[in-house]
Amino acid sequence: MASFDAEGEPAPSFSVLALDGQRTTLPLATETPQILIFWATWCGPCKIELSRYNDAIAEGTLPAHQILAVSVGEPLDTIKQYLESHPYKFSVFADPEAASARLYPVSATPTVVHVTSDKKIDWIGTGVSPLGLWRARRFLQKVSDYFW
Repeated sequence: MASFDAEGEPAPSFSVLALDGQRTTLPLATETPQILIFWATWCGPCKIELSRYNDAIAEGTLPAHQILAVSVGEPLDTIKQYLESHPYKFSVFADPEAASARLYPVSATPTVVHVTSDKKIDWIGTGVSPLGLWRARRFLQKVSDYFW
């Protein structure tokens, strides 16, 4: 499925490992929108994109609890080792079986997916985008404005 075909469709649920090894399901069962970032520790563009999201959180322009990074196809130990030298302020999960990449149109990393509060796919983008953070802020702000 092409990314534009997925927009407006229900966001598929999938099982991941949290850093403590516990299984959880994403997107999270919350009433807030979420941004899923599919990535890999060996991916250069992923390092750039995750660093940009981390900086935006540190600056207070993005909320950490709504950013969820999913490492695709890598063991949990590899991710933990990577995070020792790359601490992120957002939640990081492992999908060692890469099940999420079969449910979402993840053809390359990083792939960013905006999921609405009613668990629909709002937007999908792949690669490092100069407009990625702007789009993320706008997506989360649009939803916040709706509730204010």
